[in-house]
This record gives sequence, C-alpha cells and structure tokens, in this order.
Amino acid sequence: MKPKRKTVYIERDGCNRRLLDLSKLETYLVDIGYNVVNDPQKSDLILLGTCAYKEKEEDKSVLRIKALKKINARLLIYGCLPDIAPAKFKEFSDLDFIAPKNIDKIDDFFKANDIHFKDISSTNVIKFQQGNSFFQRVFKNLFCKEIFTREFYEKSPRKLINIFKYYSDHTTINYNLFICRGCLGKCSYCAIKYAIGSVKSKPIDTVVKELKKGLDAGFKNIIILGDDPGCYGVDLKITFPDLLRKLLEVMEKSDNKKAQFNIDEIHPKWLIKYKDEFKEILKSKKITGILCPIQSGNDRVLDQMQREHTIGDLKEVIKTIQEINPGIKISTEIITGFPSETEEEYRETLEFVKDIQFDYTLLFPYHEKEMTPSRALGNKVPEDIIQKRVKIGFKYLRKNKLRVYSSCPY
Repeated sequence: MKPKRKTVYIERDGCNRRLLDLSKLETYLVDIGYNVVNDPQKSDLILLGTCAYKEKEEDKSVLRIKALKKINARLLIYGCLPDIAPAKFKEFSDLDFIAPKNIDKIDDFFKANDIHFKDISSTNVIKFQQGNSFFQRVFKNLFCKEIFTREFYEKSPRKLINIFKYYSDHTTINYNLFICRGCLGKCSYCAIKYAIGSVKSKPIDTVVKELKKGLDAGFKNIIILGDDPGCYGVDLKITFPDLLRKLLEVMEKSDNKKAQFNIDEIHPKWLIKYKDEFKEILKSKKITGILCPIQSGNDRVLDQMQREHTIGDLKEVIKTIQEINPGIKISTEIITGFPSETEEEYRETLEFVKDIQFDYTLLFPYHEKEMTPSRALGNKVPEDIIQKRVKIGFKYLRKNKLRVYSSCPY
C-alpha cells in the first residue's frame, strides 16, 4: 500500500509577483508529495500568502494568520508582512515564515526530499483561490473591496466587468515573465525592499525559453514584470534593453503575430537612463503598455522621497514614447500626503497626470512604514487632510475624464 500523501491548503494574497511565487510554490509542494485541498480544516500544511503594501493589507494578513493559526495544521507564512511590518508580526514569531528574498530556502522546511525549489519551472500564470464556486469567488472579491464604500462606486462598472472577466476562469488571460526579483531603489517611504532584497535576475536564456512557451501556447498579452523590471541585468552585467531586444527578436520569429508586451511597474529612472535604447525598441509597436509609478509631480517632494529622477526628465521621455507610439497606454501611481507635501505641490502632481493623459492612475494615501527614512521627516500631513486630498484627486482626475482607482483595476 502506498503511503498516504500529505495535504496542503494554499491561501493566496499579494501582488502579482507574490501570486506567481505562490503558484510556483504549489508546483513544488505537489512535486514533493502534497495534495492540494480546498479546505484548511482538511490540510496537514497551510501555506498563507501575506501582503503589507498598505495598512489595509497588513491588517487583513494579520487577521488571516490569527484565524488559520487556530487550525490543527502546520502554518507556513509567505510574503512581505514579516519584514515590512515586524511589529504587527511579532506575536507570530513562533510560526515558520519565509520572505520573497529567501524563497529558494523553502527547501529548508522540507529537508527530507531531493527536489529543490530553484529547479522548479516558473508557472507564468496566476492562479486564483480554489475551492469556491464562480459566484462565491466574485462576491468574496467584491466584499473584500468594500463594495458599499465610495471607492467601490468610483471603480464601477469597470471593476465589475473585470472581476467577472478574471474570475470566470482559473487563471488570468495574461502570461507573465517574472524577469527579476528585488530592487535597487532608495525610496524613503518604501519598506518592500526589506522583504525582496537586492536584484536577482533570471538569465536571458531562461526568460526566452519562458516566452517561447507562452507564445506557442497562444497567449496574446505578455506581462514583463519584476519587483522593478528596469534594474534587470545589473547583477548579470547586462541591461533591461538587452533583454527587450532579445524578446522582440523571439516574438518576430513566432507564428503568434498578435502577441504584445506590457511592462509592469518600471521605475521612472530606468526610462530616463535607457531613453535612447527605448526610442529604438518602441518602434516595433510590440510594447503596448507601461505602468510607471511617478509618485509625485513635484521635484522637491521627489527629492524627499529619494526617487532619483526629475519631473522634467520624465516628462520628456514619456512625451517621446507617446510620439513614437501614439497608441501606447502609460499608467501610473501617485502618493497623496507625503510628509511636508503642500496643497500646491499636490496640485502640480494632479496637473502632471492630466498633462500626460495616463491611461489610468492608482492614487494611494501616504502610509508610514516601519524602518523607513520618511518616518523621520517632519511636518507630517494630518490624516484628515490626506483623506481630503484623496477626494480632491479623484474628483479632479474624473472631471478631466481620466480613470483613477484606489487599487489595481485588473
């Protein structure tokens, strides 16, 4: 008689990069002998993905740890919460946890096997939470997004359309190339770097192999992402444009002629640094979308944020990109109420967004994170003023017929 396989329940949360990690971790656990189950009560192991991007995500992750800790199963925490919000995680210090920067060390928790995580192929697709019917998943998502708040109505009906579109299948329609982990940023407000570490890039040959697999499978929308894709290759003595040129070569030779690239969350400094290379690369018209978080439209605030770029340089690059490829969709993120930000400086940010005509804008209120340099800055903007500016930002951008969201619409 074969020994009974152990069971694992996987609860997925976090950004697309962490969701991809969890998909790969699922493959790893199945390969070492686990069956995936949809009920944590029936599991030997619970793998919980956590997020700490904003305070709301921190609190949600803490609540889930408390709930799942009550179950008679081994609980393994994955994600950013332990490193980004150590004070909140302190009460769970007795639990096993692993950070994205150390994901390869997952082997240490399962030493009795000869399969290694680093040898597992990337899945390239994001799996949704299993075990619920279609409508259960839809309504769970809606209520997690606080359906009866002002934010929900600002995102409707597009939000509803996208929820039904993405939750109607087990995976998204996107094919993801997770090209590098970690970043080189010095942003004063950011604590994510403590969880993701410095840059670790995949070899070009590995990324090319993944792309060919996706093209052969018929995927049309290829997402190029990393914790900051612009810093790809710094550790390998190559550059992000080197990778893009190679990927475009592969795409040109493919029979999948409708495939296109979107670049997700590239720091503005890399668009500026590689502006000449991008001028040539974008002529192919195969890069149809770029998400580039500007965070502020004022140089003094950017300096306080330690963002390493100026608005003038960024505006020049974006306008050039739009001239080369008028159909490209460029989206952004901004932070409202950064310490010492004035009403006029915030207005400059909104006017910059209007001037560029971003495809959509993610607007986030400033949230102070542990261990970040911005905590030491004086002249904090009061919370009620921050919330007032959030409303002003939504009203201003919507008045100018620009899409604005408080969380990613996709």
